[in-house]
Amino acid sequence: ADLIEWLKLGQQLLCRDCPPELRIVSYLALELIPDSLGKVGEFMRQQRNELLTDQFRCSALPPLTRVDLSDLFDFLSDPENTTCPPKLAALAARLIMDQTGGDYAKTIALIKQAEEFTWVEMQRGIDQPKPGDPSLVETF
Repeated sequence: ADLIEWLKLGQQLLCRDCPPELRIVSYLALELIPDSLGKVGEFMRQQRNELLTDQFRCSALPPLTRVDLSDLFDFLSDPENTTCPPKLAALAARLIMDQTGGDYAKTIALIKQAEEFTWVEMQRGIDQPKPGDPSLVETF
């Protein structure tokens, strides 16, 4: 019910008040369990057809599969998103990318692990110092 209300807000309110020479692009990010993707996708296909006007369109993007280093850094750097210490954000982003190859699900799992324990513990688990190399933890 909330999703249809959000779509109708865009179709009815935003389109009504938008000058013809301007385009508004809005998006809503949803975190869904894999089992519900098909149901939400079908719902969005129906709404796309029902709500279509000369001024309004809606669609569902496919689930994220890859994460980019700069987006991950931006996410980790924002205290609204994580408890990652600002001085650790760049290193944490690189370590996570090295560990996950940018795979979205694996990246989220490591972030959740770090949030559950600590970011330094997550880093220790990923970055095992090689003989002769100083531990990265010592720099914080």
